[in-house]
Amino acid sequence: SIKTGTMARNTLSIIAGIISSFVAIIIIQSVAHILNPPPVDPHNVEIFRNYVHNEAPDSLYLFILSAYAIGSFTGGFITSSIAINKKIIRAMTVGGLLMGIGIYNLVLANYPSWVIVAAFFTFLPFSYLGGQIAKNLSSRKQISH
Repeated sequence: SIKTGTMARNTLSIIAGIISSFVAIIIIQSVAHILNPPPVDPHNVEIFRNYVHNEAPDSLYLFILSAYAIGSFTGGFITSSIAINKKIIRAMTVGGLLMGIGIYNLVLANYPSWVIVAAFFTFLPFSYLGGQIAKNLSSRKQISH
């Protein structure tokens, strides 16, 4: 039925948004770690957590925050592009999920408080922005056809 198809597509939009976000974040974080290789063994959890909190260069933190911003934007954009209705709510759902996972990872890895606070204010605004741009683009396409 039409309702089932709409629900499936809306669900798929969120899944696609999350996957595209993860891909963007992983690519950018990989570049960050290539440009800022940790001088400590990342598998030694306590030494790595100390490095992240006390010794890592600010450029690493900015790369991580940029990855979260671009990933959130990408996820919001993809979700809103695919969703049939409630595009912004679905984009923000992706942003909320990313925020939960991202903040959890930052706390677990012992990032400085300012990075965690900055990340907290990154996910939802960039998911919203991506969702809004995609929504505006799709409404323009409908007007021009």
